[in-house]
Amino acid sequence: MNILKWLIKIILTGLSFPLLIFPFSPRPACLFLRNLFRFGTYIRPRDYAFARASVRIERDLPYRERNVRCSRLDIISPAAVSAPPLPVLFWLHGGAYVGGDKSDVEGYAVQIAACGYIVANINYPLAPESPYPSGVRAVADAYRFICSRLIELNADLSSVYFAGDSAGAQMAAQFVTAQLDESYARAAGIGQVVPPDTIRGAALFCGLYDAEAYAARFDRRTPLSYLVRRVFWGVTADPNWRNGPALEEASVVRHIPRCGFPPVFLTDGNIGTFTEQGIAYAQALRECGTSVETVFYSRSSVFLPHEYQFLMHRSEAIKTFSRFIEFLERTKK
Repeated sequence: MNILKWLIKIILTGLSFPLLIFPFSPRPACLFLRNLFRFGTYIRPRDYAFARASVRIERDLPYRERNVRCSRLDIISPAAVSAPPLPVLFWLHGGAYVGGDKSDVEGYAVQIAACGYIVANINYPLAPESPYPSGVRAVADAYRFICSRLIELNADLSSVYFAGDSAGAQMAAQFVTAQLDESYARAAGIGQVVPPDTIRGAALFCGLYDAEAYAARFDRRTPLSYLVRRVFWGVTADPNWRNGPALEEASVVRHIPRCGFPPVFLTDGNIGTFTEQGIAYAQALRECGTSVETVFYSRSSVFLPHEYQFLMHRSEAIKTFSRFIEFLERTKK
């Protein structure tokens, strides 16, 4: 009986410890949210087997000095030898900056590679262990790694794209912004490594482009607002994150380079996602002279959730993928 009481005390202590430290640390909230991203949403299309058979995958290549999972990438490329070098697309997965994995989007990357592209599918450092802007900075390392294998891959680095979904879409947009705007790159601490004239475009799926406006929605005293505020703390490593520079820097809609932006493909669902932010960012880019192709669907005809593009059994996702490949074909060198 004493042993049973002892075990019950241990279990209750283990369960209560996260609740006790929750107000004093962002880590429990971040790990809770990370756990929700353990499984991806990708559903294969009917012809996936054909696409998979036409590509080769090199997995878990360390692209940074630290050989850990968040410092590895996969290279997915056409299996057939191509005479002309192929364009390279760098993809950043979603996961609210605290979770997700490159494996979540491998199927989608396979589909892209099957259309004649080299896809660098990147794992990047996650918060709270590696706070903002560690993930965005890692893209520069991934780019350098691909440069080091240029001839071996038969890659055309005069024709590169940066793409991502959800948090990865924001990061891709921010990285491209930094490559084009020296003062912004310096302020955000993001390296300029990609020649601007080689960036053929950005592909943004279901992204958050105004972090300040989004954060303002969670001032209420609700469990969800409390959780989100803790996650922002973890992502920025700043308990006073509302008054820090991170959210303003990450709000790419407020930092469109004066020199212009490469062509953009932008899409989002229409329920439980960032539709309004996508529309606003597309409009702001157009007002600055950027060529933007958008794919949105009316809620009056269909309901599409966050990351709908990965539901490749649905006609809307199939249509979006076709539009995306047409965008790549039209903009590549």
